[in-house]
Amino acid sequence: PILRNGNPVDLETCWGESLASSVFDDLDTTQSGQLWRQSLHAHPLSIADEAAYWRQHGLRFYETQWQNFKSLGVIETYSVVNALGFAYPLTIKSSNGSLHTTQQTSFKMQWPLASLLWAISANSSGLSGSSLVRQSPRFAFANQTIASILARNGSLSVPLDISFRIVERTLGPFGAIAMRRVAFPPVLVQWSRFLTARFSADMVHASAEAAFAFETIGGGLIDLAMAPLAWGVNGFVGGDLLCPTQPPSQRIGMFYTNQGACSVNMEETLSVDAVMGSLALLAVGPSVNITRTCVEMAPCRTFLESITVFLHVRYTLSERIAMANASRVIADYFTNELPLVLLQYVQNNNETTTLLAQSLLLDPNDVGFHVYGYLYLLEWLHGVREVVTFHGVHGNITSLSGRNAVHKGPINPLELPINVAYYARCVLLYVSGVLFLVVSLACGYIIGSRGHIEGRNMFVVNRVTGLVWIGRPLIFLRSTTAICLLSTAKLDLAQANGFFYMVAIPQSWFSTIMAAGETTWLVFILNDTFSVWTQQYTPLYATPSSVLVWAASAIWSLLSPVKHSARLQRKCSVPIVDMQLVCDSGVVRIGDPTRVTGLVGLTLSLLVGTYLLQRVRYHGREESGLRSHLLYVTAYHHFAQDGWLLDGVYYIDRVSAAINGVLTLRLPRTRKTVLLDIKTWRLFHVDALIASENTPHLSYAIPLQ
Repeated sequence: PILRNGNPVDLETCWGESLASSVFDDLDTTQSGQLWRQSLHAHPLSIADEAAYWRQHGLRFYETQWQNFKSLGVIETYSVVNALGFAYPLTIKSSNGSLHTTQQTSFKMQWPLASLLWAISANSSGLSGSSLVRQSPRFAFANQTIASILARNGSLSVPLDISFRIVERTLGPFGAIAMRRVAFPPVLVQWSRFLTARFSADMVHASAEAAFAFETIGGGLIDLAMAPLAWGVNGFVGGDLLCPTQPPSQRIGMFYTNQGACSVNMEETLSVDAVMGSLALLAVGPSVNITRTCVEMAPCRTFLESITVFLHVRYTLSERIAMANASRVIADYFTNELPLVLLQYVQNNNETTTLLAQSLLLDPNDVGFHVYGYLYLLEWLHGVREVVTFHGVHGNITSLSGRNAVHKGPINPLELPINVAYYARCVLLYVSGVLFLVVSLACGYIIGSRGHIEGRNMFVVNRVTGLVWIGRPLIFLRSTTAICLLSTAKLDLAQANGFFYMVAIPQSWFSTIMAAGETTWLVFILNDTFSVWTQQYTPLYATPSSVLVWAASAIWSLLSPVKHSARLQRKCSVPIVDMQLVCDSGVVRIGDPTRVTGLVGLTLSLLVGTYLLQRVRYHGREESGLRSHLLYVTAYHHFAQDGWLLDGVYYIDRVSAAINGVLTLRLPRTRKTVLLDIKTWRLFHVDALIASENTPHLSYAIPLQ
């Protein structure tokens, strides 16, 4: 698979000489070998066809080895989808794969293929110019073993330490021991999900007494270290299968890790918090003997006794028994189906005999250790530990690793998509500020005009002000924001007794109605745009269409509010094989793009329907009113002109003029009025009409020629 699917240019650049000497030179001596090499450069198949090809030849899966000369990286995200359908990934895990070939202890077990290819091209390796084809007269291991090569290059120290001699007797010769990662068994994942979900839900609804009992346990971590009974009270001389023995100690030696270094008298411990301790005791059941479990460890006894008090307050005896019974399948699985062991080199008291002690993680003969067994499993599930199976000629061992370096930190605030929301909020504040400014100016003109205004024009202040003073793009953004709010479910992060969870908060009827009212800004834009074609029918259908859209949007949102949804389905890609994973864990949808489309479609439908209805009702209607270059088209269609016309001239009151974007200043002791048209940023001046008994209000108005 590597030669067929690898990049031929990269393979030739990196390993061309080694591949030629180790494989290709011998293949080229036969016709079948030449044909096989030519097939490598044939037209590549699709992924599905390539997989089917290898299945036809008996290859069921491609599995990489566990090695500790590198640390694997994973980037895992989940996406939040908004009302517009845009997905924003938020990172859960982030680490980059890295190599540390100078700090490794796994090469002695089995060399990676890259090491073999390197050795064949290296003069001092003992394999220079050899072949990996067994039938070749240059076969690398015809007269030597891989262990001798490992000893020659320093991967294996000779003479062998007692620990390595034990490994050879237990597993087989070095260089021929395969190491395979063990994935989480489905039964373990299901058990963890069940127990964690049950415990979290129970804590959210816990009584005050139970919450207080949980708080007394403490919120920090406690380190626990305990040896299984099967190891006895002998001295411990190491727990790393890949490292030599250490001076005897009464502390458990650290297990193997992916960090690739041998430690000296470092203790293997569990880092446990209140939640992990509670889950472990729930799995063991109410019959656990804390004194036996902790032996003479006072911190352990205090910690577990506090958890026992809390569990006694929160759960009934029957509930604890039921959860313990549900956990027995885990003990059975790791005893019979997948015997998972802890390893430790031990010496007898006179330091004459060293043994490799193997103890089942959930040994039925050591029930007191089951608390630690479940804690080890929880750390495995949390990614702190690994499980590796060592396959040798003489036997197999499936063992739990030591604690690997896992860093926890806050989320990246730059991933939170707040920029668009922030700018949209600024625009909304600007729009509201301009509306407030215009209304304030209007109030001032009302006072200055002594109330001589056209009151009916105040009903269209938003429509005219928005189009004249603010502009279509910004009020379109305001309407889009309102539609997005109506198309988004509200999820809040709630906290109860230290546990956080998401809560769906329904929108209040008042805020829903107000948000629905904001959709009329879109109606204002469409009315204004379509007025080129609707002409004299514009004032007949514009206001009814706005009211209908407001009412219909509010009713729809109240009767059928948008609901969030979540889909948990991890999908991973492998940009670098056996080095880096990129995973997408799922999607949380808080917005509904179909609701956005529906609200826009509803607006257009009601707009067109209202226009057609009014067109039929008032067919043949003539255009009324007088136009002016200073009068915006929307103001022309919606301002009431009756009572403000004289001798073919439209006199607009100063309040309506301000709404229309024409600011006025009456010069003292003269009839002249200065006009500033903000639409063109030009100054004009007109003469005010001399008041008459029939039209006193026109003396406060502005003639529009």
